[in-house]
Amino acid sequence: MFNDVVGSKILNLKRYKSNKISIIYKNDIKDIVVYKLNYSKLDEIYNKIDYTPKLTFIRDDYIKIETDKDEDMLLYTSILYSDGWHIYIDGKEEKINQLFNSLIGINVSKGKHEILLKYETPYLKEGIIVSSLTIIVNSIYIVYRTIKKEEEYEIY
Repeated sequence: MFNDVVGSKILNLKRYKSNKISIIYKNDIKDIVVYKLNYSKLDEIYNKIDYTPKLTFIRDDYIKIETDKDEDMLLYTSILYSDGWHIYIDGKEEKINQLFNSLIGINVSKGKHEILLKYETPYLKEGIIVSSLTIIVNSIYIVYRTIKKEEEYEIY
């Protein structure tokens, strides 16, 4: 059936009705591994993780999620981790989990919760203050220089 199989292969033998499998290997056998997938266990795990929280509002810098689960969970997101993100569960700020060194994960306890993800650009307020002070100081300097030049022209 599988003649001339070369290299690493995964063969799905489920489609064959026989309960017996014979493997004839013409070369040296280095490593051969046979696995059987436990479909009932797979269904059990899938049903356990098959949960999608309700996304109730989304904007670039604000996301609102509602969850209702009968056990604690780690909520995975596809949002890239950044220092500007803040997580609030039922109004209380919580710690962000950084998943795979790149994504945001949220520990959520069992029960019904409202989760808010808010993004605030780091140092934005400080940047606005420094920029505003720079504009004010430069404006004062320009007015001062203008007045100084007018005084110089009045002398002559």
